[in-house]
Parts: sequence; C-alpha cells; structure tokens
Amino acid sequence: TTNRPALFAQLNARRLSGSSGVVEFRPGSEASGTAILTVRVNDGAAINAIREQSFTVVIHPMVRSAAVSQAEGDTGTSAMRIDLTIASPAENDIPIAYATQPGSAVPGNDFLASSGTAVIPAGGTTAAIDIAVVGDSLYEETETFSILLTKPSNAGLAADEVLATITDNDPPPTLTLSDTIVTESDGNATFKAWFLLELGSALPIPSRWTVATRSGTAEEGRDFTALAPTLLTFAPGEAFQFDWSEDWA
Repeated sequence: TTNRPALFAQLNARRLSGSSGVVEFRPGSEASGTAILTVRVNDGAAINAIREQSFTVVIHPMVRSAAVSQAEGDTGTSAMRIDLTIASPAENDIPIAYATQPGSAVPGNDFLASSGTAVIPAGGTTAAIDIAVVGDSLYEETETFSILLTKPSNAGLAADEVLATITDNDPPPTLTLSDTIVTESDGNATFKAWFLLELGSALPIPSRWTVATRSGTAEEGRDFTALAPTLLTFAPGEAFQFDWSEDWA
C-alpha cells in the first residue's frame, strides 16, 4: 500500500540484484508508506531468460522543523518549543534524538542544556521539544543556540539543526553624568574638572556612549576647552567612570 503515487521514477537507473529483498530509500518529496515494485530481470543465464520479480519499497516520511525565537523573560525559566512534523500520520513511532549546542547563548546563563529523544507516535504527525530559557533583568544582545537532530528511525530529516534565538526584553541602560563645581583661578592657569559617569546597572556586554561639551553660561574657548564628540566605553561589569575631564581657565 502507499499514500503517494509516482514513486517509480525515483528508482530509474537503479540496478537491483538478488531474487528478493527490501529496497529502502528516503525521497525528497512528502511520499511515505510502502509499495510493491515489480521489475523485469534478465540474469544473463540464457537467451530470453527474463522474469518478473517483486520488491517491497519502503518510503520514509521527512521530519521537518523551523527556526524559533522567544523573549527571555525577567525571572525563572520559560519553555521554548520546537515542533517536529511530518506531512501525514506516521505508520510507526518515529524517534528523533536531540541535543542543544551553545552559540552566543551560554548554557546555564541563557538556557538550560538539554538532550533526549522526541517521538512522533504512530498515527500522529507532531512531536515537541521544550528547552528552558533563563530569564534575567539585564540588558543584553540577541543570542542564539542550536538544537541538533540525529538518529531518526522510520523517517528522514529535512534538516539536522534548528536555530533558536533568544531576544532581550529589558530596557537599555541610562547614563547619568554628575554635576561638578570648580573655582576658576585668577591667572591663566588651567585645571581639570572631573565628572562621574554612572550606568543605571552594570551590563554583561560592552556599552558605548558618545560624550561632548556644550556651552551654557560658560563659553567655549574663553571659559573652557571644548571636548569634541568622544566615544566612551564601559567594559562588561563596569558601572562607573571618573576619567572624563576638561581644561578650565
């Protein structure tokens, strides 16, 4: 029996040996099931020694998956679901082994490493894999990891890797620049005015800011030396900097 036609064209130019057996192949189409294939065999032993021989052909379904994406959340863990599907109900159980593989997302910090076997049951079309995504309140970049699929039984894999993306749901940090008061000198001497720059919270990734001066009641060139737009970088885990200064007359 079979639930798809047009199977024989895929067997053209294949030489079959022996008087009986099972021909097993995994097509790129959605065909699945079994079919009886009858071929004409000339064993070369005698002139016109042609006979018909039947083979059972097993056509495996293809297991398909798609990339997934999910926001991380603020606390605890949340389940990221990966669906494995076939086009028509399975004739037998279809087990597929899986295992997570790190990318820019780190096991333990961003997701919980996992491995096991997902099973599409006989008569069913879907199996699900749930991976725990770890929430936090840190502003982060988008991160990725993979789920590797191997060792399918009674099926083939359309792809052996699923890309998983974790998006951040936390607001970007704020940068606070403290006020400072300086007393100018009577002469032409210059001195430094120091400012404290503070992030709202330390980040696990570099944070870059552009800083510059702007005139107020103090005039650029007469009262202070202007600071051109300058890139300031906070390293991961750093929340304070004191090294921005200006020359005051």
